[in-house]
Amino acid sequence: MKLLRFFEDNHIEIAEGSLTSGVIKVNETEAYRADSEAIGFFIHAPYFGFGKPKREPILTTRVGDATPLYPINENYLSKNVVTEEELKDFENASFLETQLKIEKGDTGSKKLQEKIMLIVMGILAGAFAVIAIFSGLPMFKDNVLNFTREQPVQAEPIQATPIENNNGGTNAIFEEQNKIQSELYGDQQPAR
Repeated sequence: MKLLRFFEDNHIEIAEGSLTSGVIKVNETEAYRADSEAIGFFIHAPYFGFGKPKREPILTTRVGDATPLYPINENYLSKNVVTEEELKDFENASFLETQLKIEKGDTGSKKLQEKIMLIVMGILAGAFAVIAIFSGLPMFKDNVLNFTREQPVQAEPIQATPIENNNGGTNAIFEEQNKIQSELYGDQQPAR
């Protein structure tokens, strides 16, 4: 919002101000009460009057006085002068707003941190996928792309002793062992 400021040495300046909680702030040491009835409009046409006129809100003030002026009314001075209590209320509201901003934290940096975290997680997921693909390629090649597969060997059951020698006990096994030993070492009887 623009401010039309009258100085004590009778010169005028137009300044930019920010509106927060009922106060238009010009800088750290200068602020004015925002009264809706005191707000007028500043109309200017760009390009030497050939452009479309722009209409901006403006507040008329005297430097050193927080009370706005009413330039459209017959009596341009305000009937409600800013009191010391109002100044304290404005200061308290400003303090509370600053405290809220501090407690809330800088959301811009939090959003930036979240974006960085998402980017890092995406990079890590991509790296994991690449590693998984390259480590799984040999197995994929051997199992899926191998069109000349070898036929599995047909297993046949092998019986340790012939069925004729199996009499249901351990004698058949003992006889088989004796036979093998006699072939290897001769006709010696093993010690029992």
